[in-house]
Amino acid sequence: PSCRVIAINWGPWDSGMVTPQLKKAFAERNIEVIPLEVGAEMLVNEIEAVGQASTQVLIGSPIYSWAEKSTTPLRNYRIRRQLTLEANPFLHDHTIGDRPVLPLTCAASWIGTTCEQLYPGYKFFSLENFKVLKGIVFDGSQADEYILDIKEIDKNELGEIIFEVILWSEIKNRKTKLFQRIHYSSQVKIKSQNIDIPIYENFILTPENQYVNGLDLYKNGTLFHGTCFQGITRILKVNREQLSLQCVVPIVSEKDRGQFGIKSLNPYSADALLQSVVVWVRNFENSASLPLEIQKYEQFKLINPGEEYYISADIKKQTKTNAIADVTAHNIKGEIYCRIIDANVTISPQLNRLFISKN
Repeated sequence: PSCRVIAINWGPWDSGMVTPQLKKAFAERNIEVIPLEVGAEMLVNEIEAVGQASTQVLIGSPIYSWAEKSTTPLRNYRIRRQLTLEANPFLHDHTIGDRPVLPLTCAASWIGTTCEQLYPGYKFFSLENFKVLKGIVFDGSQADEYILDIKEIDKNELGEIIFEVILWSEIKNRKTKLFQRIHYSSQVKIKSQNIDIPIYENFILTPENQYVNGLDLYKNGTLFHGTCFQGITRILKVNREQLSLQCVVPIVSEKDRGQFGIKSLNPYSADALLQSVVVWVRNFENSASLPLEIQKYEQFKLINPGEEYYISADIKKQTKTNAIADVTAHNIKGEIYCRIIDANVTISPQLNRLFISKN
């Protein structure tokens, strides 16, 4: 038990069997060979990494694939997955009332990264018309198995593949007859090309900004989220048109993440975008709110765990029952990590009692 074992599977080195012709072939495929000194250093680092918890370490350049031609036949997929509360400890930090609920952002990550994994070399880019039809609540009546139906609807010369996705489960009614319960639906776009990072122009950090402790929001009934989702550190500005927040990416352990790891979309930091609209509603309506629908979510670049960033919510519409906002996560220069266009939340004072802090 005290013996530490390392298995190393090298890529191509810049020596030995890698001839100049083979090296050229690798370069044409964006595969970098390993320089001798770099490889030696990597080996020493791994041997000396006593106490390292990582099961697997991957080092190297990304491998890109070419976009499929638009003439490639469109495919359909059905993917089944079991989901349990025990396997996903983070769910205890997303409890509404006394019931753990799958966060919208985890469902979005589930859908988006599944599509991405169908085509190695492609990256998740966007969700469109994402609807919460029946959230997944862990109250003892949840399904044993969930099904993703994925339908390719377009492949184009821009290196994009677009899918229609439905996430559903089978449940029994009182007569023990099975029927379909749809939980979420969305269109997904993945890309094979690098994605340009746009700039958010409306963020101004000045000495006149308000500085309110964001962690208080998780204690005073504004937000119900536990540690895994507590990313807001300060409120910088809030008025009828805009809310500005300072945030940090929560550090969530691999064990706590369970079946929802961090891939092209980080569901634990992305949740703060939706939290921002909930904060705005509480400030002006003294009411709790929950997300219903996202017209579009776009992902440009992941934010590293523990990294500081900003969220700007631009309020577009408000009624007595709902609010709609564009929400952007960006750095201090305005470079956008991800954004939601038309985040729609329901406003209901009846939800207030479910947001009572358990901390």
